[in-house]
Amino acid sequence: MRIAYRLTFYSVLSFIFFHSDLHATNNQKINLPNIINDIGYYVDTENKEFEDILNLPQNKFAKYEGQEFLNNKVYWFKITINNHLATDTKYMLHFNTTIGNIQLYQSYSRDSWREETAGVLVPEIDRAHKGFIKDKLSFYISDQDQTVFYLRIFDKWEYPPKFSEFTVVAVGKFEKWYNRNNELQFFFLGIIAVLCLFNFILYLFTHEKIYIYYFFYVGFAALYFATYYQIIEAGFLSRHPLLFNYFIYATIINQAIYFWFLFFLLKDIGVEKQRLLIRRYGVFLILACIIIFSISVFNFKVAIKLNSYYSMVNSVFVVVFFVMLFKKVPATIKILLTGSLFVVIGGAGTVISNLIDISVAHMSYYQAGFFIELIFFTVAVNFMHYNDRMDIIKTKLNNSILEAKNLKKENETRLLEEELNLKNRDLATKAMMISQKENLLKSVSDKLKNEIEENKDSNSGIQKIVYDLGLKDYYNYWDEFEIHFTKVHPDFYKNLNNKYPGLTANERKICAFIKLNMSTKDIANITKKSPQSIIMARYRLRKKMGLNKNANLDIEMAGIN
Repeated sequence: MRIAYRLTFYSVLSFIFFHSDLHATNNQKINLPNIINDIGYYVDTENKEFEDILNLPQNKFAKYEGQEFLNNKVYWFKITINNHLATDTKYMLHFNTTIGNIQLYQSYSRDSWREETAGVLVPEIDRAHKGFIKDKLSFYISDQDQTVFYLRIFDKWEYPPKFSEFTVVAVGKFEKWYNRNNELQFFFLGIIAVLCLFNFILYLFTHEKIYIYYFFYVGFAALYFATYYQIIEAGFLSRHPLLFNYFIYATIINQAIYFWFLFFLLKDIGVEKQRLLIRRYGVFLILACIIIFSISVFNFKVAIKLNSYYSMVNSVFVVVFFVMLFKKVPATIKILLTGSLFVVIGGAGTVISNLIDISVAHMSYYQAGFFIELIFFTVAVNFMHYNDRMDIIKTKLNNSILEAKNLKKENETRLLEEELNLKNRDLATKAMMISQKENLLKSVSDKLKNEIEENKDSNSGIQKIVYDLGLKDYYNYWDEFEIHFTKVHPDFYKNLNNKYPGLTANERKICAFIKLNMSTKDIANITKKSPQSIIMARYRLRKKMGLNKNANLDIEMAGIN
């Protein structure tokens, strides 16, 4: 998230001066560095060359009291240093605004002058001082009571400096800070490069969008810091400063990516209203990016100011979404939102610090906030991936266990059904065998009866046999069938009586035959009745049970266990 001092400070400071007269009419009290005694300025009508410096009209230099100036004019500044307050021999003018082209001239003698060049439109290799912070020029303390040097500014890019926006720094102190900061920057960018590469590889292996969003978000943020500290310019674009300046807009794209990244992460977690709001805001950011880019082609200064306001608005929305979502989202999203809050805090620290005392060192607050956010993002993204993987594995494992249980249950049910069907077939077979035995016994009994009628005097023993065949064995066979049926369906008769009380013994027996899935013909054979009688018996049974005409008696008996 972009709330860097260069842009956000402009948004506050430029707003204060935005409606002022831009031609030396608005005087205001300024606080100069203690080492500076006086600053005079002179507006030239001609773009004088270096050789003309001796011909500057000294009587036309007016006292500088905080005036702002116009573009496309040549301005000369005469700066007087109080040598008694100097503690070092070499100092640096460090501008905290952006100047297109600026030269410093200091004399060694009447005919000997030294020149230094700086500015954002000056190629890096042509500047007096290499490395980040483009607008800096050094001067030496003379042997006299005062040191005098001149600044020549001809700016076509933004605007000449306000001297409330520069500091005087000892060169030795600055170089120590610069070297230490360089080490920190390369360490910081090295970590970013490793994390980007790591997450890009994860995307290639998993094809999960979360990693590519992370890659672009962190990558564009790294591009901004590499731009701000002039690492890319010094190494690759040393002769293309204007083209390089457009890299500052990496942060514009980065902020839009952040909200789309957040929109993706909030999927399927029950915050659809807030997610829709973030989506709409993401569309607005894309349109804002296009507008700022388009304006920058024609007026870079206005685009810079719009970018400042754009960044501040985004920071407010980060806080708003943090408040809206924090209690409603899982731990991984809370980690990400907390990291984003650190960026806002770091950016705010940079802005507030610059309002008190402008310094490029304050940029470290914003960068520290982003570095903390980067740590939080890395934890959130990879922790989320781990949780997602674990959730998928758990879901698959639970599904496998459930499928195994269902399969086992289905197998057990199938085996029980097969066993029950087998027993039912055995019972039906046994009933048929009983019927066949009865038929056989009846046939034998009839033949014996005929024999008795033909030999009435000598067949008393045969009569007893006929009696036993007709009664005793018949009941033993059906008692045996009932015993076997009850073993297979132990609660059938009990449940049948509970559901349909008042059934006769014959009706219960017919229900048992129907339970065994026996046909009308088979039941007729067993009961020694005609099929029509069995059909009538089924009809009476349905009526007695109170079943409607559409009800199936076979299904009804199958449902009684």
